[in-house]
Amino acid sequence: EARVKQRYTEGMTLLTQGKKAEAQGCFQRTLEDVAFERDVIGNARFSALRKVRGLCFKMLGQIAQEHGDKDAALQRWGNALAMDDRDVVMWHNLGRLALELGRLNVARCAFERGLELRPNNPLFLDKLCEVTYHIGDFGACRSACELLLALAPAHPRGLVYKGLLLCRLPASESQGLGLLEDAQEVAGAMSVHEVEQLRDLERKRPRLE
Repeated sequence: EARVKQRYTEGMTLLTQGKKAEAQGCFQRTLEDVAFERDVIGNARFSALRKVRGLCFKMLGQIAQEHGDKDAALQRWGNALAMDDRDVVMWHNLGRLALELGRLNVARCAFERGLELRPNNPLFLDKLCEVTYHIGDFGACRSACELLLALAPAHPRGLVYKGLLLCRLPASESQGLGLLEDAQEVAGAMSVHEVEQLRDLERKRPRLE
């Protein structure tokens, strides 16, 4: 146990020195240590080893992301969460990366897990609005928007997705367009270009009567 902790610490030192390749090798060698041949996940006695293993995966994912290898980063962060599934920041990072890669169901699971750990967290609700909209689960998107806007009535992304949902119904289209205009006036709102891209996507969807 002391050996793997020491090796992980060496990896972190190398990383802070900007020696990413050396740090990556150090983290990888730590994971290959014979200490991890035991069942560190299922045995509570090995919680310290499990923590080190998770941290190594986390740092390897970070290095992979910085190198532009997003698929590898996603896999490593998934490995890290297998060691500690209560890491809220890690769930958020994994969800955002999965969303970038177009793995919408993975992203949705990550954001929903984040909300289980931090109910009504605006960051997770924000991204859940986005991912459920693009998946086409408009009921879930509407629920996420309502929760988000209850917490922050002028939240730009909440206004945008609620507006888009309203635009799907002819009877409420004018109300939806009004929300989209409101969203663009809010400081820090999504850009006009982003909103127009979403409007174009919405126009291509089958209209509801």
